[in-house]
Order: sequence, then C-alpha cells, then structure tokens
Amino acid sequence: MSSPIELFPNPSHSLANFTLPGPTEDSTNALREILRDNHAKHHGYFNRTLKFQNHITHHILAVWSLGANRSIIEAAYKHEAPLQHPVIEPPGVITANNYDEHLGDDNYFSAYVGFFRGQLEQKGTTVLLDEFVFSPSANGENEKLSKAISRFMDNLVHPMIHIGYGLEFGIPGLVVEGLALAATLKGDRVEPLFPSSLFANLDLTETKLQNLDSKSSTARTNLHAFNLLNRVIKNPSFDGTLDPQTFFDDTVNAHWKVLSDYAQEWALDISDSGTALSKIEELHWTVSLLYAVNGVNKASKGSPIHADFFLMHLVTSSLFLPSYIPSLSLASQKVLLQAYMTVVLAWWVSRGRQALDIAQFYASATATPTLPLFTTKYPSWALARSSENPWFAVSQHAIFHPDDHLCKIQRALAHYAAMYGTRPARHFAGTELPGAELLDGTLFIRAAGRTAERTSQASDEGKEFVWDVSWVQHE
Repeated sequence: MSSPIELFPNPSHSLANFTLPGPTEDSTNALREILRDNHAKHHGYFNRTLKFQNHITHHILAVWSLGANRSIIEAAYKHEAPLQHPVIEPPGVITANNYDEHLGDDNYFSAYVGFFRGQLEQKGTTVLLDEFVFSPSANGENEKLSKAISRFMDNLVHPMIHIGYGLEFGIPGLVVEGLALAATLKGDRVEPLFPSSLFANLDLTETKLQNLDSKSSTARTNLHAFNLLNRVIKNPSFDGTLDPQTFFDDTVNAHWKVLSDYAQEWALDISDSGTALSKIEELHWTVSLLYAVNGVNKASKGSPIHADFFLMHLVTSSLFLPSYIPSLSLASQKVLLQAYMTVVLAWWVSRGRQALDIAQFYASATATPTLPLFTTKYPSWALARSSENPWFAVSQHAIFHPDDHLCKIQRALAHYAAMYGTRPARHFAGTELPGAELLDGTLFIRAAGRTAERTSQASDEGKEFVWDVSWVQHE
C-alpha cells in the first residue's frame, strides 16, 4: 500500500530552480500556510465561466523565490484571496473507471485533485505525467473529448505553468492541482494544433530517439528556432488583419497545419535529454525575443513597451521547461517541446506576427535601467559612482508590485540573464533571422527594465490591470 504524501512540503532546490537569497524559515512557513489554506478554501478558477485560473500559488512562490518576507507573502494573499471562488463540493468521486466522463467539468475539480493525489502516491510523477498527459492512450482521436495534450496546453498554458511550479520546487500539491486544472478544461480551442502524428509510434520506454526525417529516413541537421521565426515572418499565408476578439481561434483554425508542421521539423533533432535541453535554451531566447523586441517595436508613443499580456505568458511558462525534463520519459520530452513550440508560434502569429526589428530594440532599450523608487545615493567611499546591478531594483519592484504576473516574468528574465547573460553579440550570427547577430546576454535586462517601467507607468495612472491586450497591426 502506498504511503500518503505531504502535498505542501518545504520547497526544494534543483539546477532548474531559480531562487535568490532571502527565503527564511519564517517566510517559508508563511508560504506553506498559504499554499495549504488556498488548497482547502479556493477553487482552481476564480472565474469559472471564462476559466480564469487562481494565481495565488504562482504569485507567492514567485515572490518567495525572489526573497520576499512573510509580510509581503501574506499581503499578496490578502490582495488576491477576495477574488477567488470558494471550493466546490464535487457531485461525485473520480476513479479510473469514470475518469473520462467528467473531463472539462470544473464542478469535479476537487474530485480530480483527489484522484491525482492517489495516482501520484501509487505511481510517482514520471508515470503519472506520461500516462495522463503524454501517452498515446491519453491522446487518441475521440469525437467527444480533446486530447490530453490539448487540455494541458489550453488556457494560455496555465496547467503547464501550475504543474511546472510543483516540479521546480518539489511540491506535489501543485502537480495534482495542475493536473486537475487540465482535466477540467475542454481543450478544444487548441486541439487542431496537435495532430495524431505527434503520438505516432511513440514509445515511452525509449532511451534514445532516432533523428530522422519521416519522408527521407535520413539524419536531419539542426533547425534553429530563429530560422523558424524567419520562415514564419516570410510566409505570406499569415498576412492580413485579425479580428481583435477572435484572433487566436482564427489563427488556429486557419493555420494549424503549417504551424504544427513547422514545430515538428524544429523538434526532429531531439534524440536525448541533452538535445532537449539545447532546444529549451532556444525557446528561452525565442519567447523573450517575441515579447521584448516585438513589444518595443509596437509600443505606442509615450509607452516604453507594448507589454503584450499573451506573449508575456510564453516567457513565464518557458521557465518551467527544464523542470519537466527529469520527470518525463524521453519520448514525452519531445512531445512536450514540439507541442510547446506549436503553441508559441500560434500565439505569436495571432498577435500580429510582427517583424522583429532587433536593431531598433537595442538602440532604444537600455541595458542599465534605473527605477526611481530604488535610486541609490553613493557614499564618499564608493569605488565608483556607476550604475548598481539593475536586477536588484527589478526584483524589488516585482516583489512589491501587486500584479501577480509581473513577479513571474521578471523572475523568468532574471533566470535567463543568470544562464545566458555572458553570451556575446554575434553568438546567433549563423542563424537566418535578420539582426540576430546583435543579440547578446543583455536582452533580458533590457526586457525587464522596459517591463518594470511600463507596469509602474500603468499603476501610477491608477490602472489595476497593467498589461496590454489590444491587437496592434504590423506596419
């Protein structure tokens, strides 16, 4: 008989984890108290009609990892708790026998949480994710049900994000909550993006995948993500103005085939965990580029960046990709990355597929941003009166700001700066993307600085929602 698991233990640390100095026993106790209280009192969605997800766990884990103390963590909970929907007593229990019968019904959210807790205790994380998210049996063609991967990637990839927090910090309660979130989504909006070929001949026990072109059966050379972006920019089939209300659905319905084909070609080279991690690095740069360069290029007069709400989620979600690798079979790693790239391309195209003027971004976005709230008066004994590390101010600003997304994107960008900050210009000179030779490790602080400026600007104007959602036509 399996032993019960502690749903909300102390967060753990791993190579895929990003935590600044600052967490203490007291702040960690506050974190765990709120994780448990939120789990017991609140539903997975604060808006059940629109499926807006409860973000409390994301917010408090992000600020905790940036060094927030108990008072900030409790203030974040106090700020968001009144918005939440109370937990619902489910109409019945979920078992292996009726698992499919209530998929997409959030009345059963707590029942799915209970089911996945039992499954996790019996099988462990790897088997659980393989079986219920990535396996061919969970992703077969069914007229009544979407594929499991569709529910996992639906809703701006929030189930993936929620599970990702659980994997990064070793918190089983978030893994089971995230799986329950996926189970209570319909997934139909993104279903066309994941054809059955994604799971053809999938063997979850393989330890090495063949790097072959399915048509020619010859080894493929690496297709870099930046080359893929250039192809999308040049593809005239994506031209045209999209409806500001239905832009994503229209993109998926019109272009699912070419988008999934692009992602499949990009993922062909994944043959082991090493190549998977290399592809993840490409994704980190790609989503940061799409959010930041695209955002500065499209910014309206007087705004430091068009802080696109949808593209921002690509940055925050990509942070968790490395945390999935140790918990997935090799075949599932490839499915994850191919599916994720498909979603990245779909959201980017739906937001206007802006040509990326990297030179203009580097000319306007500084690598040494200053935030007025955190300017320093240098003492007479200072070695130099130069700019301090801007990440300190960026992180502090994110901790104090009430928006739950800001701390997440700044944390992701800070992690990428820690990983890739020493990359020199011309590192990407061999790719096909125009201007890629200008990219260096300062991309991330430039993006974070403009994001801090934009969110402060919006808050100073009295706005509670600090992100940009308008659809801006490429000029």
